[in-house]
Amino acid sequence: MSMAVVLVAAAALLGWWWPRWMVRIQPRIDARWVLVAWPAAQAMFTALWVAAVSVLVVPNHFGVHKLSAVASCLRVLSHGAPAQVETVAGAAVLASTVAAAVWVVSLVARAAVAMGRAREHYLQALRLVGQRCDRFPDVWWLSDQRPMAFCLPGRNAGIAATTGLQDVLTGAELNAVMAHERAHRRQRHHAIVLLAGVLGRALPFIPLFARGADEVATLVEQAADARAAEQVGTRTVCSALGTLARSAGSSDFPAGALSISDSASVTPRLHRLYDGRRCVSRGHHAMAAATVAGVVVLPTVVTATGAVSALVAVACLL
Repeated sequence: MSMAVVLVAAAALLGWWWPRWMVRIQPRIDARWVLVAWPAAQAMFTALWVAAVSVLVVPNHFGVHKLSAVASCLRVLSHGAPAQVETVAGAAVLASTVAAAVWVVSLVARAAVAMGRAREHYLQALRLVGQRCDRFPDVWWLSDQRPMAFCLPGRNAGIAATTGLQDVLTGAELNAVMAHERAHRRQRHHAIVLLAGVLGRALPFIPLFARGADEVATLVEQAADARAAEQVGTRTVCSALGTLARSAGSSDFPAGALSISDSASVTPRLHRLYDGRRCVSRGHHAMAAATVAGVVVLPTVVTATGAVSALVAVACLL
C-alpha cells in the first residue's frame, strides 16, 4: 500500500503541479520539443497510475527475500496494509481505471471516425471544385477572395488554399504558408490535437489533460511555424502571419483542419518566432531534448525517490 501511495503522489505531481511549471518555462524551449513534452508527461502519468493499480491488485507484489536489513525494509513498504484492505482498494481502483480507459478509448474512436468522415467529405468537394497548379502540385486551389489555407487530417491529407491568398501574399510568403501546412501533414499534428482534445474532455479535472488540450493546439501551429522558418526564413514566416492576421475574415475552416490562417493564435506565434530560443543546430536540439526529458522525468523521479527514501527510513527506524 505504501508503494502505491508513492506512485499516486508522483502521478499527482505530474497531473497538477507539472503543467503550471511547464507553461512558465516552455517559451524558452523550441516548440517542437515542447510538443513532445506534453504527450510524454501524459503517458508517464498513465504509467504511474497503472503501476499504482498493479501494486494494489497483484498479490504478494514486490516480494523481496530476506537477504538484508534493506530487503526487510522494502518488504515492509510493499505490504503497508492488510491483504484484505489492499484487495478491496485494488478492486475499486481497478474498476474505476478500467471504466475511465473504456470511456477515453470510446471517445477517441468516435472522434477519429467523425474526423475521417469529414475528411472524405471535404476531399470529395475539393476534387470537384478545386484546381491544381504546377508551382504547388499538392495544393487544391479554391476560388474564394478570403485569404485562407488549411491542411485536412489523414495520412494523405490534402492541402487547400484560396485564390485570395495569392492576392495578399508575395511569392516567398506563399512558400512559407505551404511549408507550414506541409509540416502539419508530415508530422501528423491532426492526430496529436485530436488525442489531446479528447483527453482534455474526458479528464477535465486533471490539469495535465485539461490544460494540455489548449497547449497542444497552440504548439502544433508554433511547431509548423518553426519548420517553415527553417525553410524560408523567420522574417518571411512572420510577414505572412502578419498579413494573414490583418486580412483574415471568417475562420470557417473544415472540421479537424489545421490552418496558418487562424488569426486567434498569431500573437503568441510571432512572439515565439521573434524572441523564442529556437533550436538552430544539432547541439541545441540535443540540449532541448535533454531539457524536455528533464522536465518530464526529473520531477517525478525526485518526488518518488524522496518519498521512498523517507518511507524506508521510517520503516528501518521502527
